[in-house]
Amino acid sequence: MEIPQNLHVLLKSKILIFGIMSFHRSIGRPSAYGWKEALLEDIDADDLPAYLGGNRTDPDGNPRCETFMVRGQPIPKRYYMQKGRKKLALKSDVEKFTMMPFSKKEITFTVKEENSYLEWEFETKSSDIDFSVLFCGVSSKDVEPVELIPKQRIDTSYESQKGCLKCEKVGNYTIVFDNSYTWIHSKEVHYRAAINSPRNSKL
Repeated sequence: MEIPQNLHVLLKSKILIFGIMSFHRSIGRPSAYGWKEALLEDIDADDLPAYLGGNRTDPDGNPRCETFMVRGQPIPKRYYMQKGRKKLALKSDVEKFTMMPFSKKEITFTVKEENSYLEWEFETKSSDIDFSVLFCGVSSKDVEPVELIPKQRIDTSYESQKGCLKCEKVGNYTIVFDNSYTWIHSKEVHYRAAINSPRNSKL
């Protein structure tokens, strides 16, 4: 069986049984024949289930080997994620602000002890928000802030965003919420953030 050359090298090292009908539309129409023979080139026939071209069956003769092959099952509803179920907003230690279009919100923490941790959690009531973290040292040479966490657009429709940063130097660390990319939508943001010493950090 010829494996398409544009697959990742790690993927080529694995045995793939393609869903032929869907795969035709995505990778150059591989052959629907010969894959059982190809499996037997790498797997002993006594180890390969009969329905895949080998000799192995269940004790009752079932060629699908249900006793040891675990197939996909429906996902329990308790694992479903739902939009709109905002939990962070209900916490007592959370702060809230509303960002207008073309605006930014900066929250600065002064770190006085090296290797402290800046920890945060936030969510928006709807839509997404740009997020980044900047650092500015205490030295007179540290005029321009350094971007420690590059700006990234984050959607908290399903769950709040949590994160932390090890503050290796003393200075000012600034969390930036940026809504300047939109000219229509305001954003309601709930957040909590704090500086914890290496001794008190929950990490």
